[in-house]
Amino acid sequence: MGEGEELLRKRWNDLQTPPADLTRSALARWKRNRGYALEELLIDLAHLEGRDTKHGYHLEGEQVDGFFVVDHRHFLLEARWHELPIVASKVFAFQGKLRGKLLGTLGLFVSIGQFAPKVRSALVAGKTVDVLLADREDIELALNPTRSFQEMVRVKMREAAQTGEVYYRYQRWLDANP
Repeated sequence: MGEGEELLRKRWNDLQTPPADLTRSALARWKRNRGYALEELLIDLAHLEGRDTKHGYHLEGEQVDGFFVVDHRHFLLEARWHELPIVASKVFAFQGKLRGKLLGTLGLFVSIGQFAPKVRSALVAGKTVDVLLADREDIELALNPTRSFQEMVRVKMREAAQTGEVYYRYQRWLDANP
């Protein structure tokens, strides 16, 4: 494992547990900042793997958490670290950002918490599939020295293209392709 990967893994581990003895307001601030740190970590991971990337930026009326390219496909990133499950309306709001970009731009929505049970079906029911979903386990695997962020995204793209499944678990593919 290279020094860059080791630093990313350490940053990831540091985000898992809040520092001891934080006041209630300091803990809330730490949790808020953890979401921004997640955005940075994911874009840094993609960049370390040689992907074309851009850290979070603001456009008129919207914030984009990050941008990366995998296999000539352009992605916007949405990264959330919430305790409550992400509901479909949050993902639909992210899709709204995609609709204002070049046709064919895809989205990767990462939730370190969970997705509400009906999010997957709501995203594909009679709609164009343009958002892939990833969770904590997917990111853990992408940070593994024997795996990659790029491979995780490719696996998710392939499954979505073949079956329409937007929340295909990276581990499921690894289990089927040892």
